Amino acid sequence: MNFGQSYIKSLLLVFSLGGVLSTRAQEIGAQAHAGLSRLQYSASGASSQAGLGEGFGLFYSIPVHKHWSIVSGIGADHYTGKTSLQDNALFTENMVDASGSAFQYQVTTKGYQEKQSFWAVTIPVMAAYETSISSHWRWYANAGGKLLIPAGKMKLESSASQLNLYGYYPDVNVTIKDMPQHGFGSQSNWNDKNSVSDLQAAVLASVESGVKARVGGRCNLYVGLFLDYGVTNVVKKNGDSFVSYNANAVSGVKVNGVFATNAVGAVKTLGYGISVKLGWVRR
Repeated sequence: MNFGQSYIKSLLLVFSLGGVLSTRAQEIGAQAHAGLSRLQYSASGASSQAGLGEGFGLFYSIPVHKHWSIVSGIGADHYTGKTSLQDNALFTENMVDASGSAFQYQVTTKGYQEKQSFWAVTIPVMAAYETSISSHWRWYANAGGKLLIPAGKMKLESSASQLNLYGYYPDVNVTIKDMPQHGFGSQSNWNDKNSVSDLQAAVLASVESGVKARVGGRCNLYVGLFLDYGVTNVVKKNGDSFVSYNANAVSGVKVNGVFATNAVGAVKTLGYGISVKLGWVRR
């Protein structure tokens, strides 16, 4: 049994017990959120920037006390991020050429930019606290965790003013820089798009806080701020090269992404912004 299956079974057990033990009105509703997201990592010569992120889903709340509830549900979240490389930052990978000779594939760039995006299913388990702050408004705060399950592949869009693809042969201590018929050389104004399946389930720490108001006999409106911080790595390491190797030409190479290389450590998600929810109280 993998972690995701264990998480979901534990979640079902908690809510089954909560539903049996709770004597208070439960709540079900829809939520949407928008803000900024980024993919955080540590790598020499690389920096990450935030992109737009958004999501939507359903939530279910079981009161267990006058001020406390357990909240879960299911959502769909869109994560985006951007990566910039310092000019001439070096990425290397051990390869074998068409003749069977081992070499070190060396990739450097100038003006490199990479955009990443992917969708994921999120399953939260949150402890929720709320208290009255006026005759019409209540303050709430949620804290807990989420299971993030990637849905599909990560999409990459990359560009560079110059892409250099060199081959270093340690046996003869020679670096080949200009032999395009064997995949070594340079390209100007290079760009590429690709989809890669280097994603895995991850755990997020999550907090949310805001205000709640009754907008009808059984409806509640929530408006707040949220923060989702990745605790575990969302990217699998497959040992791919940053850019693919074409043994017959410099053209036609595909971007595998900065995250595919061993030069990048753990990649963790970060999302923050505004959340709006509309709940319906079941009597």
